[in-house]
Parts: sequence; C-alpha cells; structure tokens
Amino acid sequence: MNNTRSQTSIPSEQWCLGEPICNHEIEPKYANLKVEVLCNEFTKLSKIQWNDTLKKSQFILQQQKFGSFLELKEVIALKLYCDFDSLQCEYTKCYRPPYNQNKSRLSSFYWWNKILSSAMKKLSNSPTKFDNKRFKSVYHGVSSVMKLKNINDQIHKYYGPLSTTTDIFVARSMAGSKGMIIEIQFPDSDNRDLPSPINVSQLSAFPEEHEILCFNQSIYVKKVMLSSEFDSFKYLQDA
Repeated sequence: MNNTRSQTSIPSEQWCLGEPICNHEIEPKYANLKVEVLCNEFTKLSKIQWNDTLKKSQFILQQQKFGSFLELKEVIALKLYCDFDSLQCEYTKCYRPPYNQNKSRLSSFYWWNKILSSAMKKLSNSPTKFDNKRFKSVYHGVSSVMKLKNINDQIHKYYGPLSTTTDIFVARSMAGSKGMIIEIQFPDSDNRDLPSPINVSQLSAFPEEHEILCFNQSIYVKKVMLSSEFDSFKYLQDA
C-alpha cells in the first residue's frame, strides 16, 4: 500500500468478499513454506529475497515486537504478506472465484495460508490484540471501480487476508486515479474468539502505510468513494 510500489489487483466487475478455504481438504504441493515461495509456479521469491526476509524476521522475533507467542515461521508468513505485492496478489486469489477452483493454486499456497492463519489467530487472541473499538474507520484502496452488490449497510464476513490502512491518503494512493476507496468499520464485540484486525506496520517494510491486516474478518462497509470524488473534495478543502 505504498505509492512507490506497483499496484496489483484481481480483475473483477464486483468487489468480492471471497469464499472460505478448507485447508484439511488440500494436499500441499511443496514440502514447506520456504520451498513453496522459492519454487511457486504462480510467482516466487529469489533466494536473496528469502534470506533477507528470514534475517529481518529473526530480528523482529528477537525484539519481541509481537510478544513471545509467535514462532519464526509465523513472523515470516506475516512479513511475506506485507512486503511482496506479487506474492500477496497471487495468494489472495485462493479465496476469490474463479481462481479458488484451481486445485493447483490452493496446493501451491498451502503452507503460507496455514501459517498465516495461525499467526493471525494468535495475534487476535493475544493480550496485545488490536482493539476494534479504537478505530472509527479503516480504508481499502481498489485500483478499479467495482460494484458492491448487497454489501453496503450490512455486516459481512470477508474471507482471507484484507489489507487496510488508518490513513485515507494511503488508500487513495493504492486506488490510483481510476479506482475507489472503501471505508470499513468493524462490528462491536466482546467475543475474544472472533478475529481482530491487527496493526502490522511494525513488521512491514513500509511502516508509513499504517497497515491494518484483517483475516476472515467481519466488516461493515460504511462508504465508497471514487478517487476522483476524493480528489475533488480534497481540492475544495485545500482551496
């Protein structure tokens, strides 16, 4: 979610909430997470990128920025999601039709999905969990204008990972001039077993993005604004 990074998106006429993945029904294509991201048929990391991510993840773990409850592989899974756009894009397609019908794709991202799911669950249940009530809104930039059929004014579950930000200007940067900005809120709940949005800016290579990561999260779409509308409003404010 940074204006210095390339914008990746999943082509669609409608913004999709996704569909759940039954990981126990999937056979992993690769032996472990490292092999999965180095040899993935859809997109892959170089060995240099992997080694760099490993070193940075080890440092984050040593600093205990997320407490002592995450394993190294879980920090790596989070960092892979935050730092590598093309990898993130291909992985999130596992939750979106029609891509989720491709068994090879699901098998190719088996370990990452399993480990990232585990990390987000631990963070949601941790003493340092991100409190939904602390935020009036977060924002998600979409690089093209899409329909939001039967989504507005209702609480829905968004399946898989969803990158949002507390900074609407970051969302506008990600949306581009021809996209749109979705304002998202979270339903109030005292149930600690429900997923919580997590502030991952501390481990991201782009902390200025103020990224809030959601995973299988219940959301409420408060408002949708075209980038052009946002720009016109900002122009009037600055005038």
